[in-house]
Amino acid sequence: MADLSTLLAVLENDPDDPQARDALFGAAQNAAADLRATRFASARKLIGGRGRPDTVVMLLNVELAVTRDVERQVDLLLEKGMVLDGELLDVAGARNAFTDVLSLRANDTMANEALEELDVAAKNWKKFAEKYVMEASGSTDRSLATGLYVSAAEAYVRFSPETSEAETYLRKSLEIDPKNTKAAFHLARVLRRQERWNDLATLLESRADVAPHTDEKVSALIALAELSRGELRTPERADLAVKRVLVLDPSQPQALRAVTEVLGSTQNWPALIQTYQAALKARREEDLGMLLQIAMVLWKHVGDLDQAEEYFRRVRKIDPVHPAALDFYRAYYPAKGENQKLLAMLRQVEKSARPRADSGPHARPIGLEIAELAEAQNNPEKAIEAWKQHLRQDSSSTEARVALARLYRKTEKWNALLDLMKEEIERLPESDVAGRVERLHQVVEIYRDRLKLDVMVINTYNAILKIDPDNKRAADELAAKFRALGRWNDLIAVLTKKSEAPDVPDEERVVILREIADLWSERFGNFANAVRPLERILELSVGDADSLAKLKEIYIKRRQWRALIDVLGREASLLPAEERRHKQAEMSRLAAERLGDTRLAIEILNTTLAEGRAAGEPYDHPETLTALAALYEREKRYLALAEILDRQVGALLVGEPAPARVKEAIALLEKLGQVFADRLGSAQVAAAQWQRVLELEPNHVKALRTLRELYATAGDFAGLESLYARLGQEEELVDALLGIADRLDAKAQRIPLVERAAQLAQQRAEATTDATAVQAFERARQVWERVLAVEPTHVGAARALAPIYAKQEKWPRLITMYEIELGAAPDKNARLAKIAQIRQLCEQKLASRTLAFAWTLRAFDLEPMSSPLYADVLRLAQEPEQWREVAAMFDKHLSSPDAGMRAETIDQWTRLKLLRELAKIASRRLHDPERARAYHREVLNLAPDDHDAEQHLEELSIQLADWPELLASYRRRATREKDPEERSSLLIEIASLQEERLVDLDGAATTYREALETLPNQLRAMRSLARIEEARGDWES
Repeated sequence: MADLSTLLAVLENDPDDPQARDALFGAAQNAAADLRATRFASARKLIGGRGRPDTVVMLLNVELAVTRDVERQVDLLLEKGMVLDGELLDVAGARNAFTDVLSLRANDTMANEALEELDVAAKNWKKFAEKYVMEASGSTDRSLATGLYVSAAEAYVRFSPETSEAETYLRKSLEIDPKNTKAAFHLARVLRRQERWNDLATLLESRADVAPHTDEKVSALIALAELSRGELRTPERADLAVKRVLVLDPSQPQALRAVTEVLGSTQNWPALIQTYQAALKARREEDLGMLLQIAMVLWKHVGDLDQAEEYFRRVRKIDPVHPAALDFYRAYYPAKGENQKLLAMLRQVEKSARPRADSGPHARPIGLEIAELAEAQNNPEKAIEAWKQHLRQDSSSTEARVALARLYRKTEKWNALLDLMKEEIERLPESDVAGRVERLHQVVEIYRDRLKLDVMVINTYNAILKIDPDNKRAADELAAKFRALGRWNDLIAVLTKKSEAPDVPDEERVVILREIADLWSERFGNFANAVRPLERILELSVGDADSLAKLKEIYIKRRQWRALIDVLGREASLLPAEERRHKQAEMSRLAAERLGDTRLAIEILNTTLAEGRAAGEPYDHPETLTALAALYEREKRYLALAEILDRQVGALLVGEPAPARVKEAIALLEKLGQVFADRLGSAQVAAAQWQRVLELEPNHVKALRTLRELYATAGDFAGLESLYARLGQEEELVDALLGIADRLDAKAQRIPLVERAAQLAQQRAEATTDATAVQAFERARQVWERVLAVEPTHVGAARALAPIYAKQEKWPRLITMYEIELGAAPDKNARLAKIAQIRQLCEQKLASRTLAFAWTLRAFDLEPMSSPLYADVLRLAQEPEQWREVAAMFDKHLSSPDAGMRAETIDQWTRLKLLRELAKIASRRLHDPERARAYHREVLNLAPDDHDAEQHLEELSIQLADWPELLASYRRRATREKDPEERSSLLIEIASLQEERLVDLDGAATTYREALETLPNQLRAMRSLARIEEARGDWES
């Protein structure tokens, strides 16, 4: 496909060239954006200057179709609209173009202005047209008149093209000035639109005569020729028009194309040659196309090779490697017997800096021709060099490789042939395994049959197996080569790979593996490496007796017991049931004694038992169970041991067992009970086993004794009680439980026993109603105290002992019980209720105000807003240390939770109450006036109108001689005081402080004056002010 610049150059010379127009869109798509914009712009400028606005619009449409840049599209649409409106007078098309601009870029100024101008023109065009016609009719200036008529005609063409006025005014313009190009252009478009072909032809003929420029005349004649050949169907008229064009411009492309087509179709070769020669003379420079046309006609149609050679020589001066010229000389030199000249020319073409263009899709490379010519001289050496040179230029040339291979074989250059073949192998894609393998086999043949190089033969076979591991031919031939050379290690490697190939039948694989095993054992004496192929044989053929025997022999020699066990297992799988059991017993002994792997031995015996059950045997084999029990015990797998012992007991007690079997079963049950109790820590299950002993022998002493301890340890008190009931010893149950608990060290085990004993003692005391009831409750108290000895915070014991201690009036112990209950209280109300009981005991029963105060303070800590608790705290506090505790507690609850203390949120009334009380405590109890002042200040922060707090603060300031603080307090009171007398009194007190305590006579004088302003004629203020003025010597005041 031609590039964009070439096609635009063609259109610049021939705007109507159909091939260039058809190919333009594709070329524009493939062109770079910058080149496309620049080249289209220059072509539009040139073509527009030649009076072809229709072609300009076509170019704009092509560029718009391939442009994706919105800004560029806007510019092109604006230019298209202007051409359509200004030159082609197509208002509808122009309006569409400007509307498309607004769809891409809203509010575009140029588009809006253009549309507005179109709207204005559409409204006023007729008025302007009439004005133009009137002015033209009255004008004496021919140039002005013709211009005005054209303007009027343009208005009609743009807005009313169906009317006849447009044609009328255009023809008037041409009557005045026949050379008016613009009028002729629009008139031709009007006639073409109306399909008035004869009138159009007349106009074109007229334009060919009177047009001011040759280009216009040529364009008119070309249009006339096309019209005559098309719509008018008068080819003679068209031919005359074309001939007139060639008279004006012998090289005009359209005319030249039309004439040459006609002459070529009539085979008028002399006239065709003369036409091209005339066009060639009209050109200032040599035209390659015309030279080529002349040369081809002389060669192909006239047959004058010598004259054709003159033109082809001129073609080669312009393009030395032109394919048509080369094709001519391929025929010309051999016809004259000058093959050397042809060869020299081809070498010159081959060395040319610019590669030649192919003369067709099947053109042969120059290097190939040179090589064939060299080989045709029957000189193999030169032919090889020629083919090598061609191969260097075209490494993909199959023909060169075939020719070189043929020549190498002919000259027996095997190394060169090998290099060529290896190069061909490297050129093949890695996926073409078959092609590579085939060529490598050819390489093997040369190494083996021609060069006798065994090492290279082996290497090549290895190369084949590397890319095609399953290649049977290469593997077999390589193995045969290793056998012939006695290279056993390499033979084993090849056979191993062959045995691992997926498509080898099992029978053949067994044979290969047996050969590998024999090579390891017989050639090298390496039994360890012989093991793997033998094991592989057994995987493929399980009952292979020879392999089994060899493996057992090897494993016994090498003391590989685990492997021997595996082999025995394979052998056992082929034996009958009884023989298999003996073989598995042997495997278990080997695993336990030789290998030291008890788990493996257990697994083997369990397999034996499972196979027996699967075979439907009514019971487990005793010997197997005994061996398995011993192994479990050695492994300390007591749960599994218990299962085996249970299965042994079950086997002994089947049917009606003999006494000896019963005795044996009892011994196993004793052991089973011990395993559950001592090893597994499952007292309940152990007790069940001892119960089974009692079922077999009801008076078994050890079973009874052991059951008692097991029930107690497991907390199975119902079972223990039923056991003692069975023995008739219910009265001894409490002592028995306590005795068992005393023998235990773990607290978690002792507590349930002691607690149960206490519950039994409590139940017996509550059930006793005779004289022994006191002793029974005392006994219950002692047992519950045993519970507290084990667990000092046991709530149940505390609750049980509380009524007993209350009845016995043991108040300190009762308080201790209440404290235990307090620790377990679920919520605040329960804790407060329990503390209330303790406070009552402390104050009423123990007469201890100190203890009562401590418990009351704890209660207040839980409920700081309780008024009764607040009153009791103040009532019970006596000692300074207690007052400090009260102050600390109050401070704690006054502190903000943000300060990091866990204070409960209290309301403002309670906060004020606590602050006032704290101020009293600090002042009266703790004698800390500064701390009291701090509390009073906090009261004032919460309640600024608290006069008591203010008064106390002033008293503390007087006590501490803090006159500035006292003065500030008086000032605050004076500021908010509304009564003039009270305010005057406060100001006099302030002035007295300033005069007597602060010795501030100026300030005192100012304050006395303020008092007089508040209450005039106040005698005390006047006397004091006079005294101060006198003291200061201020006689004028």
